[in-house]
Amino acid sequence: MIAAAFWALTRIAGQKLVAAAVFVVMARLLDPAELGLAVIAQAIVLLAVSALRAVTDAVIQAEDATEEFLSSLFWAALGGGLGLALTFLLAAPLLAAIFGQPDLAPLIQGLTPLCLLIALSVVPEGLLRRHLRFRSLALCEGASFLAGGVLAVLLALHGWGVWSLIVYVLTAQALFTAALWPVWRPSLRFSSTALRRALPLAASIGGMNLLNHANARIMDVALGLFFGPVLAAQYRVAHQLLDLVTHVTLMPLQSLALPVLSRLQHDPRHLAETFLALIRKAALLVFPVFLGLAALMPWFLPLLFGETWRDSVTIAQILCLIAGPYVILFFALPALTALGKARQALSATALQAGLNLLAVAAAAPFGPLAVAGAHVARAHVTAPYTLWLLRRHAGLCPLQLLRILAPPFCFAAVPAILASLVLF
Repeated sequence: MIAAAFWALTRIAGQKLVAAAVFVVMARLLDPAELGLAVIAQAIVLLAVSALRAVTDAVIQAEDATEEFLSSLFWAALGGGLGLALTFLLAAPLLAAIFGQPDLAPLIQGLTPLCLLIALSVVPEGLLRRHLRFRSLALCEGASFLAGGVLAVLLALHGWGVWSLIVYVLTAQALFTAALWPVWRPSLRFSSTALRRALPLAASIGGMNLLNHANARIMDVALGLFFGPVLAAQYRVAHQLLDLVTHVTLMPLQSLALPVLSRLQHDPRHLAETFLALIRKAALLVFPVFLGLAALMPWFLPLLFGETWRDSVTIAQILCLIAGPYVILFFALPALTALGKARQALSATALQAGLNLLAVAAAAPFGPLAVAGAHVARAHVTAPYTLWLLRRHAGLCPLQLLRILAPPFCFAAVPAILASLVLF
């Protein structure tokens, strides 16, 4: 498990560091309005394709991943990807009209190949994760995103503007998909019976992926709709730092959670112990990083992105206060899924997405600070329901979880507050 965790960290950290580096360069080179249009286009397309990644989790969770089962999932995913690509090609002008941004349509259409590229990769990626082959994933993904990032920066320096970001996303995913294909290739077999067997789990996980992505990206869309691309870009710059530290601290452990906990689904006591161990490790990483970053944000964000983005500082500080709910939510859903409670996990995600949508809709007219505050408040409000689900289905006492979280939070909060007072 230690080796798998190391390579999971290497994979996710490498990808996110490259993505963050590309985003920093683009934020310095592009006009805020251009960057905002790319942010809105990516939010719309990535929201839709996130549902395709349910196939990866269905492969991981399957008790018997036969060739017929895997090929059936692959052809279903490819059909879904093709449908999404055609939908975006046709609907892009309408979406651009809704946002009042004519230049948005070609960007959305330019991202449509992403739907097919992700559909081609979900089954091979699921097989590698199922067998804990995170080293192979790390090498494939790291090389792909690095090559895409280098190409994007070169294009940006040669005047490609916002299209360099589109090229980056497509190139990185295309190379990653090509690197995965030697792992497994589909046969022409298709079984509706095998597909029906996977459908309940895939639908639940697909719904969770869709709602989770909506939770992360609805703010970009709402601000773009109410205020235009500039404020959407300001919010995304602030959220980019949160995304980076989230993926470096939480995502490696979360990527291990489902395959590891799924192997313990028939041993609830051992599953609960492993879950608590994951929570403990995550808290020790997350609280110092999030709270320390919040304290240093007035210095760090302008240094990284430039003085143009100083208005993003307070937004980023507010978003860092989501650390506590993040630690719980990132591991509760894989634990419930591993226990065969994907429907209950979906209900928790739906509650978060529904309240997030309401909170953001109410806050969006008041600007990005209000949106950030509403997003953080929603996470704290929905955490008790997730704790209740863990108690009911996994036998985990909420007080036990809070006892694990309290010491690292206090340990991190005190120096963060003192540093903020002394430095700023």
